[in-house]
Parts: sequence; structure tokens; C-alpha cells
Amino acid sequence: MLYPIPNFILLHGVGDIIYNSMMIKEKLQLIEKTFGTEDRWYYDAGYQKYVEIILKRCTFQHLQTQLYANYMRQLVHRILIPGSSAGILLSALFYLCMTMNQSNAVILRSSGVVFMTVYFVLHYSYIGQKLQDESELLYQELCKCPWYLWDESNKKMYLMFLIFAKTPLIFKSINLMLNYTLIVSLARSVMSLLTAIRKLTS
Repeated sequence: MLYPIPNFILLHGVGDIIYNSMMIKEKLQLIEKTFGTEDRWYYDAGYQKYVEIILKRCTFQHLQTQLYANYMRQLVHRILIPGSSAGILLSALFYLCMTMNQSNAVILRSSGVVFMTVYFVLHYSYIGQKLQDESELLYQELCKCPWYLWDESNKKMYLMFLIFAKTPLIFKSINLMLNYTLIVSLARSVMSLLTAIRKLTS
């Protein structure tokens, strides 16, 4: 099981990053929603100034989000492997309790621990996948922007933003990634361990 404080920090931090990505996406959508895509805006100084302000705010917010994400990556790197290993060992312990004819109280407590482990794995996998999806949606929204209506200064700023946002946010530690692939990886590890235990006890 994960310790309560890192657990809370990770859930809260990833939620903040997801929310920031959604906010940036909404701000970018405002450009087209407010002005449309008419060619005349290319020569409008007010429009270009508005785009400049939006791009600067979005770029700054995205930079702050990336810095925050780097801190969260360090936290994930420290707790993902120990937490996953604990979950695998608890699943093996539950199997042993079931096969060694333990009392109902022991089996019930073991079932509760395994249930909480499965819950945390599913929950973390979901928020990790949500983070990856939102970062990819942000990049897609950037690609949809009417950049052809912007002046050279805004295009340069847009291009830099596009480069920085291209890589999706994925938290990982060694070969484990915090998304739906975590479920598959842990399931394989549990099945491998249970197979080894069965061979040793048979």
C-alpha cells in the first residue's frame, strides 16, 4: 500500500495538471469561438494583439504545468515500483491464505487488503491515462488553431508552443507507466508469481 501523504500529493498533483491542460485547451478554443476564421482578421491589429495575449498566457501556464509535472514524475518514480511490488506480494499472500485453509477472519482481512490494492491500481491507472489523454488532446487542439491568420510574431510563439506540447505527459518508473498498461503489467507479474508458487507447493 502507498503511504497516505505521497498518495494524497500524487492524486492532487495529477488532478491539478489535468485541470490546467483543460484550461489551456479552453483558452485556445476561445480564439476561434470569438473571431471565427475569416481572412480579414490577418490585417486586424486588435485581433493579433488578442492572439498574442492568449498565446503568452497559455505558453506560460503550460510551462508552469510542465515544471509541476517534473516534480510529480520524481514522486511517481519513488513510489510506483515499491507500491506495485507491494500489490504483487499482497496478491500472492492472499492466494496462500486461500490455499492453506486459513480461518475466515484471516481470509476476510486478506480480501479487504487485496480489494484496496486493486482499487488503488485501477484509480491510479485511470488518472494516469486521463493525464496522457488530456495532454494529447491539448496538442490536437493546438494543431486546430487558425495559425494561418496570425502574424509572424504569433506564428513563432505558436511554433514553440507546438514543439513543447508535442510529447504527451506520461509518468513512469523503469518499465512501469502510470496508465492502463499498469493493469496489464501488474496482472502479468501476479500470474507469474502465482504460477511459481503453485509449482513450488505442488
